[in-house]
Amino acid sequence: MSDTRHIDPIEIADVFEEADQPGHDGDREIRLIGTVDIHDGGRLEVATVEPAREAFLRGVVDRMNRKSGIVLRSTVPPDEPYSTDHVSVERGDPGFGTALRTYMRTYYGLRLN
Repeated sequence: MSDTRHIDPIEIADVFEEADQPGHDGDREIRLIGTVDIHDGGRLEVATVEPAREAFLRGVVDRMNRKSGIVLRSTVPPDEPYSTDHVSVERGDPGFGTALRTYMRTYYGLRLN
């Protein structure tokens, strides 16, 4: 017997993709490619997606949902230019939503608004 309960999202986010514009040094094109439901614990579900970007967005969502947490580089003090420091944010932590947005923008060029 399958579980057919629908769990309402705690947030619905538009997904914007950033890309370099050919011939425009430094200019970034930002365009809407879909929406995702963000459920409790930061689980993502694709709600709508532009057909040409469907495989990409579903792949990103699948990879993000398999993560138990997110590791991001933290700010390095100016007096330690060669050091790197990381911060880990687990699912369910209060800062997970912010970390998720930062991770998706940094590594996939996607903005969740």
